[in-house]
Amino acid sequence: MHHLTLSMGLKGFRGILVLVLTSMVVIFIFKQLFRIASVLAIVAILLLIGLPILNLAFHLIR
Repeated sequence: MHHLTLSMGLKGFRGILVLVLTSMVVIFIFKQLFRIASVLAIVAILLLIGLPILNLAFHLIR
């Protein structure tokens, strides 16, 4: 009987461990995606601001 409760405890512990590891991996992936998304957003903003300025500069040069 004692052995059964011990194995159940180990299973529960393993389940918690898997859950924690999975959530850590998911959080890590989301952080990476967020970093990539923020970089893309900055690039997009720079392009939106920069392209008209470059366009204007080219027109002024010509």
